[in-house]
Amino acid sequence: MMENVEKAIEEIVRDRFSNIKIISVDVEEGEDHDGDPVLLVRVVFDAEIDDFDASRLSGITRHLRTKLFDMDESRFPLTRFVSRKDVEGAAA
Repeated sequence: MMENVEKAIEEIVRDRFSNIKIISVDVEEGEDHDGDPVLLVRVVFDAEIDDFDASRLSGITRHLRTKLFDMDESRFPLTRFVSRKDVEGAAA
């Protein structure tokens, strides 16, 4: 089941941001501050933040929730966008 969830999330992210070079979409199971189960989604991209459409960024959770609901997945997706530069800088 988790493999299907990961694949669906990645497809939606790549489709919604087709104009941005997406390096990876990582999905992990986790818990929020209240201990409720969530999906931690980290999108690593190679672009400038100005390249993103603000309405697409703000609407990604809605698109993910709709698809996840259709798949009988109740965990909320917590999405984080991180530039490749930041990831590489953190590894140094």
